[in-house]
Amino acid sequence: MDIAIKLILWVHLMSLALAGSAAFGGPAVLALMRAADASQRAALAPVLAKLAALGRMALVLLVLTGVALIVTKLGGVSGLNPWFHTKMLLVVLMIALSVFGLMNAKKARSGDAAAAARMPMLSKVGMALLAGIVLCAVFAFN
Repeated sequence: MDIAIKLILWVHLMSLALAGSAAFGGPAVLALMRAADASQRAALAPVLAKLAALGRMALVLLVLTGVALIVTKLGGVSGLNPWFHTKMLLVVLMIALSVFGLMNAKKARSGDAAAAARMPMLSKVGMALLAGIVLCAVFAFN
């Protein structure tokens, strides 16, 4: 069982790295898009969509492996400190942001200028949420 737990933790940490790449890479691509001409923006749009898709996949893996770790390694959430519960609240907010971001991106692709204008702010919120989740995890699990 110890090897299985370590492999689950490995997938969890790899997913965290992937989520970080998406959360911090998205704003970088958006900044390039703002400074680009129309043809360059069209070329960068699929990169942004791929980063968002990878971020969503990472988020799903983080939730699944996180639940598996809590159940197998810790035996459940009883006795976990407030940092863990704060982390879970931030995870719920990240999931909500991901769903909203998906809907917003669809509107932006359809030509909604307000939705397109929201994208940099949503990316920054995602970066802040991810940073908060990692910070809370550090304090929750020593």
